[in-house]
Amino acid sequence: MDIAASVELLMKEWGGLTMEALRQQSLDSPGGVAFTSVRANGRRVMLVACATDPDLMVRLQATPDTRNTCWTNVLISSLVARFLGVNRVTVHVLLDAKNEISALGLIAATPVSTEKLGQLLSLPD
Repeated sequence: MDIAASVELLMKEWGGLTMEALRQQSLDSPGGVAFTSVRANGRRVMLVACATDPDLMVRLQATPDTRNTCWTNVLISSLVARFLGVNRVTVHVLLDAKNEISALGLIAATPVSTEKLGQLLSLPD
């Protein structure tokens, strides 16, 4: 999939969805994780996840690509677009008032990194 097609797909699937909305979903999830993905030809090609479970965040944590104190205006589509073609899972942290990590965002913007993230989170195909 070329970059123009990827951006068009991003806007169609995630145009107005924010990282904060995904964080709220993860808070409501029994496992403390929520995700959304884009599929092409029946295969997951992009994946965004948010973890709020402390044990899961420790297990998944790596050097962050971005740090924010508020995700209310952070659009998933914009964040993913910044990392299109990066062949690894990128890590995005939400810091609380004490400057501690309160949520961990994980973005896979290539088929290879998407498969890896799906495996890390034990997601079904």
